[in-house]
Amino acid sequence: MGASDLDQYIASRAPRDIALPDGVTWDDALAHFFSRFDQDAYIASNDLGGNGQVQAESLVIDIMLENQARREWLTAWFDAYNRKDGAMMSKAGLVLSQSADWPAEAASTRGAYLEQMHEWGRLIATGDYEAAQAFATYHEWSEFSDGKDYSVVTGDILTGARVVVPEEGNS
Repeated sequence: MGASDLDQYIASRAPRDIALPDGVTWDDALAHFFSRFDQDAYIASNDLGGNGQVQAESLVIDIMLENQARREWLTAWFDAYNRKDGAMMSKAGLVLSQSADWPAEAASTRGAYLEQMHEWGRLIATGDYEAAQAFATYHEWSEFSDGKDYSVVTGDILTGARVVVPEEGNS
């Protein structure tokens, strides 16, 4: 992780087959990622041996990049929420739901919390602002925070106590 060409390596791993919201390219997503990623800080926080030699499997980078795609979709969701664009909120939420099946996520979690993550996205797709805030908090994406505590919402989603309730007549 201390390599001088780490940025180029990360960019080469971008999962360009994962769709991003309209108007956002993987070059944009990478620029957003690199605007927050601090290689020195990453090394400092992960250098358990104290020798400055931090190694990570490529899966770690792949997860970071998939998370960037999720971040782009959540940004699109909040933009749609502010515009009251239900169709875009639904689309973004459904992509977030499906993101639980993306390759790095599937490889790293091996299906743990899979249904809960699907349900989280389905809740977001219905326009559930609290679920979207809880999702951002769960991922430690403070730029979305409205300053409220959503830990109860997160707990309810992860335990299955908060789910999408079908409209009457739909199943």
